[in-house]
Amino acid sequence: MKALVIGSTGMIGSEFVRSLRNKKYEVFGIARPTSTSRLNAVADKSLIYCDILDEGSLEKVISSIKC
Repeated sequence: MKALVIGSTGMIGSEFVRSLRNKKYEVFGIARPTSTSRLNAVADKSLIYCDILDEGSLEKVISSIKC
């Protein structure tokens, strides 16, 4: 299973990512380009920097991971 977590570097999002990984989900995290906190919660290859207010950008992210 795949999961896309918006806010994956935040306090709640990083714990959610950890929980999903423990359940063997393939987790992709979305973070703001300016985010620096809790980057270790999401593996570098699955951390996607995106402005969720930009509809086109968000659509690209969703289609690229093919949830």
